[in-house]
Amino acid sequence: MSKIKYPTLAEFEEDAEGVLEDLVRVFENTDNALKWFYTPSIGLNNESPYDYHKKGLTKELKEYLGRIEHGIYC
Repeated sequence: MSKIKYPTLAEFEEDAEGVLEDLVRVFENTDNALKWFYTPSIGLNNESPYDYHKKGLTKELKEYLGRIEHGIYC
């Protein structure tokens, strides 16, 4: 079983500009936030939060993070 290679912390901080503080608050540390940010999510139409952010859908991404933070997954 191969391990997923996540970007470096510096790449993550650059990629997540504008949402990094929210990610770390919701996921409690940068490692968890980094893994979540680059992993496809059912709640984002099987796209990664990174993909949403790069498409300019940061508002939708922040709304989704808010739902996760409050235990609302759908």
